[in-house]
Order: sequence, then structure tokens, then C-alpha cells
Amino acid sequence: MNVYYMGILANLGINLLGALSVYVILCSGQISVGNAGFMAVGAYCAAILSTGWGLPIWVAILAGGALASACGVLVGVPALRLQGTYLVIGTISFSAMIRSLAQVLEITGGAAGFRGIARMEVWEIFLFVLLVTAMLYGLERTRMGLSIRAAAADSRAAASVGTNVTALKVFSFALGAGIAGLGGGCYAHWVQYIEPGDFSTMVSTMMVLAVILGGRTRLLGVATGAAVFTILPELLRFASTWRMVVYGILVILIVIYRPEGLVGRRRKKGRKRQGGEEC
Repeated sequence: MNVYYMGILANLGINLLGALSVYVILCSGQISVGNAGFMAVGAYCAAILSTGWGLPIWVAILAGGALASACGVLVGVPALRLQGTYLVIGTISFSAMIRSLAQVLEITGGAAGFRGIARMEVWEIFLFVLLVTAMLYGLERTRMGLSIRAAAADSRAAASVGTNVTALKVFSFALGAGIAGLGGGCYAHWVQYIEPGDFSTMVSTMMVLAVILGGRTRLLGVATGAAVFTILPELLRFASTWRMVVYGILVILIVIYRPEGLVGRRRKKGRKRQGGEEC
């Protein structure tokens, strides 16, 4: 396969993992605009373990995901006290803190970045995507998955029937952080060089936009949104310097005419949401 198309496919797989990480958190009625920070944790951890310690790539990436998930718990617990704008600020601050640490720690390579990372194949990235998607598909059909949706729709009503809303929200945050960590590990082993700037707030914002524009109520919507954000800029290369302008206009049109997302479920007229965010 052409190297150019392989790069697009690899980016698509990594963007899918990033979008899925946001989707899990959104489904619990929370929002994170700091998932790039969890990606950074997974990327640096996987790179250090595979390059410095000589562990197999798969083991290193899974370990990076586990560490990112642990960070998700540390962020998720205090995040329960935050809502709306304050939660957004809190997650952005966490991401900025991780980038700052990566710039000053010697083990991460500092501002110069981390080099010499082992390369993984495109099919390996998509194997991670397949495993994560299958896991989420199965989770959504379990009692826990239904409880997470119920807690997001109306946390008080869910708590009144015995649902541990706090535990479910922390679990969702940890799971989303772990998936972002896996995406970061895959990114590190695909580009073979990472630096703090690779995990900016813009990366987190693009993850959120991919989910919202694709349709945050369905896994298919997440995949569609990630595909649009990955492939559309490449299709618009003919526009040269106007490419991002055209890209922005198309995104705005999607927001106006498909507010529920490209493949999201349309809400019935007169239906009102109560409690947290509906997923």
C-alpha cells in the first residue's frame, strides 16, 4: 500500500481511539477537553517501556493505557464536584500540567522530545480499535452500560433506584482515559517521535468535535465523526491555502443542519432533558 494512504489509515485509527475516549465520558453526562493529556501519559509510558525497558510494543501500549486509566481516576474523583465550564477548565488544566511535566522531565526527553521509538504496523492500530469498539459495544448492552446512560439522563432518578452514580461516573472517566492512553501509545509507535506539543488542547478539542459532529449517541456516529475529521482535510487539498477555510465552513454547515450529528438520533419534538447530558 502507498505510504500516503497508510498514513491516513493510521491517523484514522488513532483518531478513532481518541474519539471513543471522549464518547465514553460523554455517555456518563460529563465532558473532558483534556483527553490529549491522557494520550500523552499513554504515549510516553509506552515509549519508555518499549524503547528503554525493551518490553514488547503491545505490552507497553497496554501498560500506558492502564497508567492513563489510573490518572483518569485521580481526575475523575474531584471532577464529580465540577460541572459545565468548570469541568472543561479542570480537564484542560490537567492536560496542560501533563505537557509541562513532559517538557521538564529528563525521562520524557524534555522539550526536545522522545526519539527512537519502535514502529508498529497499521493493522496493529486497527486491532486495538476493533478490541475497544467491541468492548464498548458489549458494555452498552450490559446492566452497567444501561445504568451509565440512566445516570447521565437523570442522576437523581438513577440514584433513587439504587444506582451508584458516583462510581459509574468515575468508572467512565477512567475507561475513557485508558482508551485515550491506548491511542497515545499507538500514536507514539506509529510516528516514532513524540514531543509535548503533539498533545495540545487543540487535539482534545478535535476529539470532542469529532464525537459531537458524528453523533454522540451512537458508536457509528463516533466512527463517522473521526473519519470526517481525518479524511476531509485530505480531500480538500485541492483548495490549497483555502483548505482550512472550506473545512471550517463545512463543519459549521454540519452543526447548523445536523445538530444531532451526521448519524445521530433525532430527538422527538417536545422532549426535554433532565439531569445530566443525554448520551
